[in-house]
Amino acid sequence: MPNVSYSVELFPHPYDHLNTLRIDHPCSGLDLFRFAVANKLQTASFSDRWSRSPTRAVFDSAVEPALFVYSNVTTSIGRLSVHQNFRVLTPTEKGPISRQLGEAFARFYAQKLLGVSKLFVLESIRAQNAAQVHFHNPNVGRPKQPDMIGNTPDGAWHVLEAKGVSLQGNLSAAMEKGKVQAANIKDINGVIPSTRIVAGTLISYDGFDTTLTDPPAERAPAFVEVDVRLANLAYYRPFVDLRREDLSPVVVEGVEYLFMTNQGGGAEFGIARRLLDDLKDDSFEAFPVGFDRFRERESDGYSLGTDGYAARLS
Repeated sequence: MPNVSYSVELFPHPYDHLNTLRIDHPCSGLDLFRFAVANKLQTASFSDRWSRSPTRAVFDSAVEPALFVYSNVTTSIGRLSVHQNFRVLTPTEKGPISRQLGEAFARFYAQKLLGVSKLFVLESIRAQNAAQVHFHNPNVGRPKQPDMIGNTPDGAWHVLEAKGVSLQGNLSAAMEKGKVQAANIKDINGVIPSTRIVAGTLISYDGFDTTLTDPPAERAPAFVEVDVRLANLAYYRPFVDLRREDLSPVVVEGVEYLFMTNQGGGAEFGIARRLLDDLKDDSFEAFPVGFDRFRERESDGYSLGTDGYAARLS
């Protein structure tokens, strides 16, 4: 498996053992594709196409954009990097790719380093009435919020702001802006976030290099209330709303997944059937006793995530 690189600074206790100078970590393009789709499933709008074909709406709005991002990723000398074709794109075309790769890597490192299986896009769960953001001084202008929040079985909450840039000279300014956004959240459901991370990824032909930092947060102006049940429904919303006949069962390592299959070929994306059944029956538990429902791994060409999502490219 190819490598990407990352460094960590200023992580507080009990995460200070993660602080490190730049080191490598294995990462596949397929994993990045899965993380990119998971992100787009929360941010894309399906309403204008849903009535014609729900599956087509999901593919056009979430899977196809992630496939385009994936088409700009390659492996060279044991490293995952951006494809040379990226050079011919205009700055307008490069921007969304860099941003989506930055978001995918933020999810990748949140899972790998912190054990956060799901990152909720804050604006998305707000729009679906699963979260409210309050300001200690509502008379002051509302500062920009961070991209994502997520929690772990131990009750810890994490805040992440993702940045992706293709020019080294732009990374420092993007990180500084991200630090302000990440620091804007004082607490989530009354719990002070264990980390407020900015994950800035440099997108280059030599590889992907991510810097993760957790700067001190002073006078954070906002606090967040999250209905975790509704947030989880929002995370998986497209699959919850799809009809069962729109999905095809596939068993991978003894676990049954239900896949949407791109009728034009190229990609499959799915969800674990047991998870979907729990969501539809309203019996879903974010962290059931002995939480180890899904392990992140690759098997038989599938990328399987700890959030119950699975992806395959053909």
